[in-house]
Amino acid sequence: MLTPVSPDSNFIGKTDLYLVPGADDWTVGPGNRISVNAVVRSGGTYEIRMFSSQIPSDEFELRTSLR
Repeated sequence: MLTPVSPDSNFIGKTDLYLVPGADDWTVGPGNRISVNAVVRSGGTYEIRMFSSQIPSDEFELRTSLR
């Protein structure tokens, strides 16, 4: 999950988030955040990719978790 540190940031609206391999589908919200969900394999390696049409001047937090 990607969230901006500042609640007034518009960075999320101009950003795409991908998990490679496995998830090229992301969800915006609820609120000011982007989430990606994917089924992963034990021992697998995954890359989190971000793309923004603007250079971010805002701080953001990227959190990952496994269930």
